[in-house]
Amino acid sequence: MDRKQQKEKFTLQKQYVFYYSNIGVAEFLQETNAGINKGDKLLIIGPTTGVIEVIADKLIVDDKEVEFVPRGTKFTLKVPCKVRPSDKVYKMEQVNKE
Repeated sequence: MDRKQQKEKFTLQKQYVFYYSNIGVAEFLQETNAGINKGDKLLIIGPTTGVIEVIADKLIVDDKEVEFVPRGTKFTLKVPCKVRPSDKVYKMEQVNKE
């Protein structure tokens, strides 16, 4: 009987740029070719922040909601708690292993 195991792969996507505490939004710079899509699952990881899991349900670029953020683009995302300059953002992807 074949059993498929699902495993998650984490890809470094972007660096934190700025946190707007009054509205709970963080600005990031997309740094990889893969880009980020609306609905992607992200992990924000930092020494003080710890690990925050966020769903990219609303990506904002230049005051407009977008479906995809390409490389070299700054975008904002609502986050549940404060993020810091040393934090990194990882995209979680499901990998099927047989």
